[in-house]
Amino acid sequence: MIKIQKLYKKYKNSEKFAVENLSLHINKGEIYGLLGTNGAGKTTVFSIISGLRKSTSGKIEVAGKNVKTELNDIKQITGIVPQEIALFPTLSVYENLRFFGRMYGLKRSEINKRIEYLLKSFQIDKNTIGRHQKTNKFNSRHTTQSANTDIRRTRRRDRHPYTYPNNKILETA
Repeated sequence: MIKIQKLYKKYKNSEKFAVENLSLHINKGEIYGLLGTNGAGKTTVFSIISGLRKSTSGKIEVAGKNVKTELNDIKQITGIVPQEIALFPTLSVYENLRFFGRMYGLKRSEINKRIEYLLKSFQIDKNTIGRHQKTNKFNSRHTTQSANTDIRRTRRRDRHPYTYPNNKILETA
């Protein structure tokens, strides 16, 4: 369940609100589309829900938990997959996965377990994505771009690489 009440977001040095007086309630099991033109505030709403940006005012709850005060709890039960997957092109696939595992606060053993699972799921050979590829920018970048494609396939299958969420929030073009 996602509940948004009177959400406002105004960026610094902007005269207009990116999000103005948005209220909605999405029940468990509902599929909801947020439609609008470029610049309408869709990505801003997703960024606020995921805790990447702070709202100017308003209240958001995900599964009864407040985004402002219980964000870590929300991250444990929610998978948010943005429109564009943000992988670091100078890191290998393995290094990107390790980075995001740490960002989610996972223990090293859990990160390694999930990386092994993902590498196997996408049929990526661990030896081809190790640290040694960082010296060859083309291979590292190519590997990361390939992973970007694979992760998009994951999104289509309604999964997220670091959570086993009950709540799935997908931002698509």
